[in-house]
Amino acid sequence: NYPVTLTFTCNTGYIRIGAEITTCQADGSWSNPVPTCTPVQCPVLTAPANGSLSTNRRQYQDQITFTCNTGYNLAGPTRLTCLADGAWSATPPTCNLIQCPAQAAPTNGWISPAAGTYNYQATVSYTCNTGYVRNGATGATCRADGTWSNPVHTCTPVPCPVLTAPTNGALSPPGPYSYPNQVTVRCNSGYVLDGVFPVTCQSDGTWSNNIPTCTPCSTLTAPTNGVLAPGGANPSENTVTFTCNTGYVRNGSETSTCQADRTWSNPVPTCTPRPCWPLSAPTNGARTPPTGANSLGNTVTFTCNTGYILNGAATLTCQADRTWSNPVPTCTPRPCQWLTAPTNGALSPPGPYSYPNQVTVTCNSGYQLNGESRVTCQADGTWSSPVGTCTGKMTRCLVLTAPTDGARTGPNGAIPYRGTVTFTCDSGYVLDGAATVTCQADGTWSDPLPTC
Repeated sequence: NYPVTLTFTCNTGYIRIGAEITTCQADGSWSNPVPTCTPVQCPVLTAPANGSLSTNRRQYQDQITFTCNTGYNLAGPTRLTCLADGAWSATPPTCNLIQCPAQAAPTNGWISPAAGTYNYQATVSYTCNTGYVRNGATGATCRADGTWSNPVHTCTPVPCPVLTAPTNGALSPPGPYSYPNQVTVRCNSGYVLDGVFPVTCQSDGTWSNNIPTCTPCSTLTAPTNGVLAPGGANPSENTVTFTCNTGYVRNGSETSTCQADRTWSNPVPTCTPRPCWPLSAPTNGARTPPTGANSLGNTVTFTCNTGYILNGAATLTCQADRTWSNPVPTCTPRPCQWLTAPTNGALSPPGPYSYPNQVTVTCNSGYQLNGESRVTCQADGTWSSPVGTCTGKMTRCLVLTAPTDGARTGPNGAIPYRGTVTFTCDSGYVLDGAATVTCQADGTWSDPLPTC
């Protein structure tokens, strides 16, 4: 009714076309016609380089989908929506060229181009070095998914034909062979190499030279009482070693080598018995034989002189380790039976006794020895005679007479042990000798008869 006023608004995302207000006028008409609401328009979008849009619509709530051409990746949102404020929901995406990862050159080969950026549809080629064979494709292409169409190939060495070892020889290494292997030929003991060595597997799969041959040296035999190494039917070295058995010593070179002229560098040595230390006869003894006999297996016999006893082994043998089977024996005097001093007597020395000791027998003062005064320990361990005895009868001395032109004083007749006689001279005479003499235990006087 007059004078009502109406206000018009559009929904979100729509724009009013016409007056916002209209009023009912006195004549019953409206002051402005009813406006219209049209959708909001977003800015026009263009397809990204190397891509496309799903539609050109750009009104409120319209959606546009972006896609990239083959070989390109979308960078940004896939879909944009026209918002109520007339702006798009995000910045439009771009289409970037797809790249494949760099490839490493194969071992013993290379890639071309060797470096740089590998974009979609870029190609590389693979090549092997001289002497190597390619296993795989010759190249690869960068695909739309960022992968290569083929893996990097491998480069394997060119193979050479199998070699056969020469008679009386061996190959090292034994095979199989490929570029650039080298093969060495070794001849068995007693053989020498004849030809060019080593031989090499070449880049074209052929050998640089023919395999050498092994020609013999003269046959060697082990020395007597020794060995030759290596031995057996197929020795593996061109130099031999000589060793002597235990107890023998080598006279000559330890080794000999088969030379280019097929002769040996040294003659076969000899093995002689290894000597033991010389042995000497023991004191108071002898050895048989008197000298020498100190080689392996020799024996030496020892004996003692008469009156001596052997202590130890009588026979010694020279052993392989240059030692004797036993120590040298000793010769010790044969002992005699212990002696007991006679009653009222003594022995000198007191003992013990052995060959050829002598013992002296003495009687105490006033006693007389009956028997030998000296006995000897003999070679057979017996005494030369029994020990004497000392009798208890008192000793008496012979009667002494007065000297001419003199006189004696003392007992008459035989004088007992320790008895004394005194001598004097007549007037005008002088005594020459002892004035007093004493009867001794052995029945003699202590001094001779004096003179006047």
